[in-house]
Amino acid sequence: MSKSLLGSLAAGFLIGTLAWIGPLFIPLVLAGPIVSGVVGATKGVAFRWLAAAWATGGVVMLASDWIANNEDKAFHAVLTIVMVVLAGAGWRIARAVQRRRTVAVEA
Repeated sequence: MSKSLLGSLAAGFLIGTLAWIGPLFIPLVLAGPIVSGVVGATKGVAFRWLAAAWATGGVVMLASDWIANNEDKAFHAVLTIVMVVLAGAGWRIARAVQRRRTVAVEA
């Protein structure tokens, strides 16, 4: 396995574990993907690794809540998709800003 894949899986397991901390849940699942997308894009991280991390986090949340409480399966499935989309939005916005800055500097 590549280092990037292992890093994404580890980050996803951390995300899924941190989601159990009540006060962290909303900021983690709404702001976390956007922030990681922006930071990842500025650091040159491929979007697929960010998507893998957030998708893994969502699957960990789904599985752990299913096992512990046998509930919220549909919620976590949809949330997984939303987190990946938010990470993609942050990544694309940061890439667009980088390209615009590069064009402005070259002009």
